[in-house]
Amino acid sequence: MNTNDVLGNLMNYFAALGSAAGRTFTLRDFNTHVMMNAYSPEERDCLRIALATLDESGVLHATSATEYLLTPKGLADVRALRQSRLCA
Repeated sequence: MNTNDVLGNLMNYFAALGSAAGRTFTLRDFNTHVMMNAYSPEERDCLRIALATLDESGVLHATSATEYLLTPKGLADVRALRQSRLCA
């Protein structure tokens, strides 16, 4: 698993949930649902890097060291991803 895989898995996770504004995601959520089969330190590092990338690109906003919210851009990206799957 690499960082791009984790980025894709995170976005798929948000799309599967149909994420709503104001919903807080925690590292526990990501570890349980996105990284459930990844135990190596290198793979866990990918999660940290992927979350930082999504934060820097304006998709997520870190509200604390362990909690994140989707930004308006993130919500739009998730809606577009869900819509593309419905039309496929």
